[in-house]
Order: sequence, then C-alpha cells, then structure tokens
Amino acid sequence: MTERLTVDTITSDQLDALYDRLATAEKEADESVAAASRLAVLVGKRSEKAEKAAKGQTLRAKIAEAELRTLRTGLRAIGADPTQIQNLWAQISLRNRQWRDEKQRFEAASRVGAGYMVAAEKAEAERDGAYRERAHLLAWLAVRHEAVLAPAPDVEEPGWQILYLYATAWQMSWHISPRDAELFDHVERVAADHPRAQWDGHTTEQKYAHIRNYVRALHRSALDEPKEG
Repeated sequence: MTERLTVDTITSDQLDALYDRLATAEKEADESVAAASRLAVLVGKRSEKAEKAAKGQTLRAKIAEAELRTLRTGLRAIGADPTQIQNLWAQISLRNRQWRDEKQRFEAASRVGAGYMVAAEKAEAERDGAYRERAHLLAWLAVRHEAVLAPAPDVEEPGWQILYLYATAWQMSWHISPRDAELFDHVERVAADHPRAQWDGHTTEQKYAHIRNYVRALHRSALDEPKEG
C-alpha cells in the first residue's frame, strides 16, 4: 500500500515524486480511454481475459484519481496557483469521464454481443438439426441405391466424409459430418482415390434436378403399372 500524504506532512521531494506520478497517471488515463475503445469493438468476444482487463483499467483509474486528489491538496498547501491546479484537475476529470463513457459503451456493446451470440447459437442448433434430418434421409437412400463413403479431401476438419450415391446413370454426393457418421455404418467405406469416389463435376443444382427427374420417372412408372382388380 502506498504512503498516504497529507497537507501537514508533504515535503518538496514528495511533491516532486507526485509530479512524476501525475505524469504516469495522465498516461494511464489516456491508455485507459484507448483500451476501453478497443474493448468496445470486441462485440461477441467477451472472455475472462477481457473482463480482467476492464477491471484492471478501473483499478488504475481509481488509483490515478486518488493520487491527483493528494497532489491537489499538497499543491494548495505550499501556495501553488489555484487556477493551474483547477485546470489540471479539470483535464484529469475530463479523461476520467471519457474513460467511464467508453466503459459504459463497452458494457452496452457486450450485452448486445451476448444477444447476438445467443441468436447465433440458436441458428447453429437449428442448422445442425436440419443436417441431422438430411443425414437420416440420405442413409435411407443409401440402402436402396449403390453408394460408397469416402474421406472428404476438401475439408480440413478430421472425420468429414463424402457420400457418393448412384441412381440410374447419375452420381450425387453430399458431405457427411462426423456426428452423423454412425447413420452410415451400412455403407461401404472406400479410399478417397477409389474409382467410385471420384466427383463427376455435378453441381448442387444439377444434383437436385436429377432427384426431381428421378422422382417423376418413378411416379410415371407407378402410374403405368396395371392396377389389381
């Protein structure tokens, strides 16, 4: 804990030391404003480290303010110009207000960021649910059609695979997430360079156009079948 100075005990050497501490306090006040501004930009990236940094800036601002109060008292005690003291105090008070404003902006931005994070997590959960449902349907189709499963060379994350499914003369393919791999235990596994695991260049639009055409063909075939009775 630093030694508390009073009007009765302050000396010239201690006053010089306070001037040095004032310069440091001003610098830290400026750095606090800049740091709070940078923290306000980090929307959605709240972390324990950021919270500790904010607490540290708060502590330094309080220390600087206490030091300046002591300096103000000491300067008055030795007959310094009150106008200069007032101007100095006004400048530091302004910096402290700026720091508090930036801190409030950061806290408000953090609350908004937290809301966005909740919405993003919800959207991600809904997306994963849709992919899971799609995986179930693809697993069922892989029972009824020729299909192979091969490692996905275009995905860096380990465990991703590509399902190659063949309906009549058409190849169709889908990426399969590691969390859905269990649904395809019945599908033959092959290496990425296997002849049946080579993408034929079809686009997503062409893939689903093939499915629509195949469904229409099956429907016409069903209509052409003679009805019993």
